[in-house]
Amino acid sequence: MEKLFYLTSRHGNCGDNVMFHNKNGAGYGTDLDGLRLYTIEKAQEELNHDIRSLPLLKSAVDAVSITAVDCQYIDNKLTVHDQNDEYVVQIKQLWNGNDIAFAVMGGHTFDYGKASVLSLDDAQSISGADTNIWAKSYLDKICRRTFQEQNINTRKMITCPGIKYKKPRKPRPTSGKERWNCPSCGRISWQYNPYDFEGCNDYSCKEWRFN
Repeated sequence: MEKLFYLTSRHGNCGDNVMFHNKNGAGYGTDLDGLRLYTIEKAQEELNHDIRSLPLLKSAVDAVSITAVDCQYIDNKLTVHDQNDEYVVQIKQLWNGNDIAFAVMGGHTFDYGKASVLSLDDAQSISGADTNIWAKSYLDKICRRTFQEQNINTRKMITCPGIKYKKPRKPRPTSGKERWNCPSCGRISWQYNPYDFEGCNDYSCKEWRFN
């Protein structure tokens, strides 16, 4: 079976949801079902062109994806009755990018698949001014599969499938000092002033500065 890859966006994520290249050149998105797919050859070509756009093996990403609900696709004026009496409770003012949070036992989750499913009576008993109640049948239609940055596995998703990739090293922190060569003895000196030489560190040099 041919290996297929998703390609991450170089422009960052939405919350901890990884942004990918959409199909048909339609910008970037987090919905896995709307993404462009790359062959291993094309994925390698894209990575060689821009190290910040990572090809991730589709099957490995799909295996750890979660469902989430983007607030932009919710009609807040809509009241939907669930014929199965299944409802979920949204906790307001909690966000992962554009995704809403759901009540679970003892806390909250952004994974719609883990949201507590309650009867309307039970949902109303725990709801308040800081919550919304949504019919599960309604959110089932607008939820989407997403992938989170913390689940990126470079070995499993990039190198083992055959992509040649070397993770860039993080830049070393600098002291802020500038390197100078003493005009008299040539000895290397370090100083914060980038414009004027402030003296040599070698006490035997005529340019020596007292520290």
